[in-house]
Amino acid sequence: MSNRSDLSNKTVDPKMVERRRRNAEAARRYRCRRTPEDRERHRQQERIRRRERRQRSTAPSTSMPALRQRSEPATVVVNELDVPSTPAWGDRDVPQLRPVSSVTQERFLERLRGALGASGLDETVCAVCDTWVLRTHCHTVVVSEFVQMNDIQTLLSSRDENLIPPLVSEYDCSSMLPELEGILLSKRGVDQAGRSLHVCNLCDDSLKKREIPKFAIKN
Repeated sequence: MSNRSDLSNKTVDPKMVERRRRNAEAARRYRCRRTPEDRERHRQQERIRRRERRQRSTAPSTSMPALRQRSEPATVVVNELDVPSTPAWGDRDVPQLRPVSSVTQERFLERLRGALGASGLDETVCAVCDTWVLRTHCHTVVVSEFVQMNDIQTLLSSRDENLIPPLVSEYDCSSMLPELEGILLSKRGVDQAGRSLHVCNLCDDSLKKREIPKFAIKN
């Protein structure tokens, strides 16, 4: 018998024992602080609770659970004049979706056809960086535009670069357009018939800032 008690004492959690001791002390301090009126009020409440529990346990279960009444669906008469002419979704306190006009639909379809059609997917080579890009992402520079061509000639000139002759001749497009002599450009980006150059948007932005494009042939 002593062995069992010793075993049970060993398995008791010390934290639980300490917690129980503190709870007992707190309850004892609470009882000491109560006045005689508080004790009498507590005893009366306990009597009432015991009496109610005794009545609930001895009362026969004769009450039937109330059946939930099923309400008939109300028939609503809708006046056609009260219905909004424009169909919409959502409650009245939130923005409603309305049909898109045929003009707007046609405009967006035209833009979609242009982006996915032959013209939208057509590619060309940028004369400045010798890179394939979409034609819609390119800017056309006509050689007769003096201001732009003057900036291109100043920024992309092959003069004073100490380049080997084979490299200069590879990117010399003067045989296609004489105005391009001395400029490092890709022959694939020159439109000889249209007397123009294809310049991608990135290179065009740098040229407008009077800067050599990052991926230009000259770099």
